[in-house]
Amino acid sequence: MTLSIITFTCRGINSTNKLTSILKLLSKTNFLCLQETTVRNITNHKALFEYYQLSWSFSPAGEHNEGGLLTLSKTESFTLIETESCNIFQSIKCREVHILNFHLPHIKHSTSARQLFTHTEKLDPSQPTIICGDANAFVALPND
Repeated sequence: MTLSIITFTCRGINSTNKLTSILKLLSKTNFLCLQETTVRNITNHKALFEYYQLSWSFSPAGEHNEGGLLTLSKTESFTLIETESCNIFQSIKCREVHILNFHLPHIKHSTSARQLFTHTEKLDPSQPTIICGDANAFVALPND
């Protein structure tokens, strides 16, 4: 069975109408990985997720409503492996496949990128990993 993913930088899902439109993409895929949700509290959307019978994982936006990650599936159950406290990434596992949904904001230092790359080094290299998300800045990491 094929595993398909749509990744989308949504620039906010505070409106239920916008989120409902985005959720229609789930008819075309197993997973929907959203970045930049700008949502700090998902409570207002939980009823919508229940209505559509979705599995989901949420990482809130930062204190200035920047970032925010949401991973959704209508057809697959999944396990959250790790989420980074500053909503840099969500790591989930489904059918022995790791899916890493990430958001790297415009950054002046390599801390966020380092956290993401450190996490990828922990993953089992014998299992497939899909990395999807929004990279706003390329940061060259110094050799350690």
